[in-house]
Amino acid sequence: MSQQRDALEQDATDVLVTVLMPCLNEAPTLAACIQQAHAGCQDALANRPRSPCSISETSAAGEADGPLLPAENDQPRNVATLPSAYEIVIADNGSTDGSPEIATENGARVVHVPRKGYGAALMAGIAAARGRYVVMGDSDCSYDFREVPRFIENLEEGYDLVVGNRFAGGIMPGAMPWHHRYIGNPVLSGLGRLLYRTPVRDWHCGLRAFDRKSIVSLQLRSSGMEFASEMVLRSARSHLSAKEIAITLHPDGRHGRPHLRSLRDGFRHLWCMLRTAVFCHIRHGNQFGGRSLRP
Repeated sequence: MSQQRDALEQDATDVLVTVLMPCLNEAPTLAACIQQAHAGCQDALANRPRSPCSISETSAAGEADGPLLPAENDQPRNVATLPSAYEIVIADNGSTDGSPEIATENGARVVHVPRKGYGAALMAGIAAARGRYVVMGDSDCSYDFREVPRFIENLEEGYDLVVGNRFAGGIMPGAMPWHHRYIGNPVLSGLGRLLYRTPVRDWHCGLRAFDRKSIVSLQLRSSGMEFASEMVLRSARSHLSAKEIAITLHPDGRHGRPHLRSLRDGFRHLWCMLRTAVFCHIRHGNQFGGRSLRP
């Protein structure tokens, strides 16, 4: 709770967007994701009518200059000299493969999260974010962070939450198991839309963006994969404005087992939806979730 209050009180006037990635042993793909995020944020800021002032981050060594990034001509460039203001935050959930060091070397800020879980990492990252907007996505190359400008454009139109839709944009071969594509995601997302009256059709898409203060005010609590569902349903319950945009899902670049466990995490998503809906039904009588049961 104190982290949420701190996040609401932070001044985001100098930072337009925070790109947030949860991380647990993502060394093979993390650098590529961070570089995509740099490119996407720079494009988003360059396309704005008037960009905010630049900010300088202090490096891990305590020097005034920020970390160095490789340039196209193999000459290093300084993150502090990049146009306008954004940040990339890696919420590290206990990596042992050097991921935090890779993140720092590529110009990201690392937040160490001792509590395990996808949702726990994201909640800590959101609490530490300084941007007015947060774009979150997995650090396994399944999403292209060069899509950041499209998300920011919709947020600046006034939406509180913008969620990617992988089914509308395209799922590349090998990017999603068949039982997730044809059973798990459609069933759970369909149930969520029925209960909560939301335009979001792909509840479990990991690439999404939101107004930071609006989402912090929801006081999200889920520490596991069901965090994605809780964000959508609580946004609907609080009448936040939401929109979907089509995005492409790529095969992830992980070498080991995926973090998602189909049966366990599917049940947790389902329980999160039903628990909230039943609680609201008991508390508000004829209101079941976000949907009235009256004819």
